[in-house]
Amino acid sequence: GAHNASGVQVLSAALRRETAGRPLFLLCGMLEDKHPPKALLPVFSLENLKYAACVPVNSPRSADPECLCALFQANGVSGGAYRSCAEALDSLLRLSGTGGTVACFGSLYLAADIRRYFGKTLPNSL
Repeated sequence: GAHNASGVQVLSAALRRETAGRPLFLLCGMLEDKHPPKALLPVFSLENLKYAACVPVNSPRSADPECLCALFQANGVSGGAYRSCAEALDSLLRLSGTGGTVACFGSLYLAADIRRYFGKTLPNSL
């Protein structure tokens, strides 16, 4: 998840602890009404963050990936805007190589796309 400011704060602390010394690559897709400029602040200070791939989520409330990417870039993080989760994950997995970590976060709408990418399906009823 980590789809709002408090969730991103917790995620950032976990990433700082669990990925220390390894290059970090992020996949981010958020809803505009979760206030991305404020919500994303904690990830900008991750010292090992190398790249952020920003994607739309399957919602009319999706934040524009170009705007998300601009936030990362304005805070010194390289990034790119992608049309789909699959396209972004292909890129991130290439970039991260064997020693990097790829972490996906943001809207829970993104989870279905990530599961599909890895060949998982969601149950018919939740």
